Amino acid sequence: MDFFKGEVNSVKSDLVKIGQSKDTFIQWLVTKDQGCESYALRRFTMKPDGIISCHNHKYVETLFILQGKVKVNVADESYVLEPGNFIFINKFVPHELVNVGKDDVIFLCIISYEDDMNIKIVEKCGRGS
Repeated sequence: MDFFKGEVNSVKSDLVKIGQSKDTFIQWLVTKDQGCESYALRRFTMKPDGIISCHNHKYVETLFILQGKVKVNVADESYVLEPGNFIFINKFVPHELVNVGKDDVIFLCIISYEDDMNIKIVEKCGRGS
């Protein structure tokens, strides 16, 4: 396929099932199914008090915040990100996300495709986790 055009409202939204994650949903916007062999583009929606539990994986990822306020605990650090902020997380770096605002958090996440796409639950991420 030479290109793919889509509409976010027509893409299925699934509950994130990583450890004790809660109230967070994922949409796979661009994947190998559309002919993109090197990366995937995903959209996440975190409800107030939503969490993606501490985990790591072999693939790299970049998050770009579109809406809301999210705390990212990564390695031994913690950052609060707001719309327009982004963060790159390298392979095997433990990280978790927590919606710390009163509104939904919406962010885009680009990940690399690797030979191992498994997610490993990790006990502790950053400060205050």
